[in-house]
Amino acid sequence: MQEKKQDGTENKESNFVFNVSVIAIILLALFGVFQNKLYGQVMSAAFDWICQYFNWYLVLIITFYIIFMLFIAFSRYGKIKLGPDDSKPEFKTFSWLAMLFSAGMGSGLVFFGVAEPAYHFMCPPLGVTPQSVQAAELAMQLSFLHWGCHPWAIYGITAMALGYFSMRKNKPMLIGNFVEPLFKENSALGDFTAKCIDSLMVIVTAVGIASPLGVASSQLSAGIAKYFNIPQSVWLAQIALAVMAILFIYTAVSGLNKGIRYIADLNVYLAIAICAFLLLFGPTLKLLQVFTSSLGQYVATLPDWSLRLSPWDQAFDTWQRSWTILYWLWWLAWGPLCGVFFARISYGRTMRELAAGILVAPPLGSFAWMTIFGGNAIDIIIKNPACNLANDSVNNMTMALWDLLEMFPLSAITIPLCMLLVVTFLVTSANSGTFVVSMLSSNGIKEPSKKKLFTWGVLMTVIASATLFAGDFRGPLRLSGAIAFFYSLVTLFMAYALIKGMSAEFEKK
Repeated sequence: MQEKKQDGTENKESNFVFNVSVIAIILLALFGVFQNKLYGQVMSAAFDWICQYFNWYLVLIITFYIIFMLFIAFSRYGKIKLGPDDSKPEFKTFSWLAMLFSAGMGSGLVFFGVAEPAYHFMCPPLGVTPQSVQAAELAMQLSFLHWGCHPWAIYGITAMALGYFSMRKNKPMLIGNFVEPLFKENSALGDFTAKCIDSLMVIVTAVGIASPLGVASSQLSAGIAKYFNIPQSVWLAQIALAVMAILFIYTAVSGLNKGIRYIADLNVYLAIAICAFLLLFGPTLKLLQVFTSSLGQYVATLPDWSLRLSPWDQAFDTWQRSWTILYWLWWLAWGPLCGVFFARISYGRTMRELAAGILVAPPLGSFAWMTIFGGNAIDIIIKNPACNLANDSVNNMTMALWDLLEMFPLSAITIPLCMLLVVTFLVTSANSGTFVVSMLSSNGIKEPSKKKLFTWGVLMTVIASATLFAGDFRGPLRLSGAIAFFYSLVTLFMAYALIKGMSAEFEKK
């Protein structure tokens, strides 16, 4: 096997991953545009098959990620740095956490922050009476579950493994490297398998980014239509997508220290300002109480909900497939993206810092967001059950955020600000994804060429454009989740390789 370069240049070997993944993405986009109905049927069929036969595996593997990260953090391995022992962090802590949060959750939180708690309040599982006190408590508990430690642990296990071997051991930032040891050293089969894995990871990441691009474009177009009192249409969403594409491609080409970091910082400042406004003008005391009690319920019931399945309850099983299992698969689709990006920006951090930065700070931020937006939504529906928010949270989720803001003072200001927040959060996720797929398709070099960045930015926009015709937002999520299922198998090899590598390092010392 040829030596993979680490000096920022590319060799001919990188063309395989790039060419295979580009062809696959183009074919997928064409399929979505010209055979939209069949495209949706295939997405649903693949997703349903995985849910039916592997839901038990998914809840086990996602829970394993949390346990694994906690073990690394509290063991002797927690002191190991992602880089040489004398290395210093490349980014300040605020910018580092801002990039973690913005890339890992941002655009999804803006969409689901109002819609999900309100939906669970209106249509709770487990036979709970809709719009009751129990429904309100369960709605917040489920929202915390879906946006808490589980998704961040998926990102974290990838970031730990890639960060350790690329930053500390000077190996290429390629996920396929963790599968190569299964084959004899320097064997052509091992090399080919690694390239195929990297190609699949590029496809998973590209499709994973395409789904929130489509979702955010739909939400943004709904807000524009409501604000300017114009008809909402898929073409308005396409225009919104085009504008965001120009921004995220430009910032991706600008690099980490310019475009990506600045947009991430802006995200957090803007998010804090909007949250503070809704907290002060909403039922402040009640929201503080909701956060405290929901956090306690989350911690107390985490083991139960982490492994909960209901083989005897068909209604709950159907609900779980549409929400929890869909989320776990969607987060897996973002595993390569966020894992590679988190590793890239965490140079100089210890394993313990990485675990804390991933499992503590961002989930708490997500909980605060869900409490302020979701808590306000539930409070409004209780007081006014016939409001537009109550109906849209179930039947038209793209409108839920705008319905909520319309009921607060200064909506003429807050709605445009939230539109900007949708754009900046989405741009941060998309430019991070562009950066990652460019790295993976360029032999793992840490600074991919601007040509690659531009090419992948355009291709992800095309596949996102195709998903806008899929209708229900769950459609593109099912597609990315079904493809990402295989990534969970790769993470097991990554965990094993990481433990083995760190153990060998301690033995030498």
